Amino acid sequence: MVRRDLAILAIDLGEDKQVAAVMDHDGRVLGRRSVTVKAHALGGLLSWARDVAVRRGFAAWWSVASRPGTGGGR
Repeated sequence: MVRRDLAILAIDLGEDKQVAAVMDHDGRVLGRRSVTVKAHALGGLLSWARDVAVRRGFAAWWSVASRPGTGGGR
């Protein structure tokens, strides 16, 4: 369960390209972004997600990431 004051950050981790979406609890996408960086270099993407969540009135965000080829959560 994710607290209602937290937005949800979903990240699809690829080898060289990462795709992220910030969502509310009803599944509405508040923002989406893709970046061409290795997974260990996601600092900028995480900062962007925090800014999107805060602008939309959330305290912060909660993330779930899937490893390449698994299609599953963390």
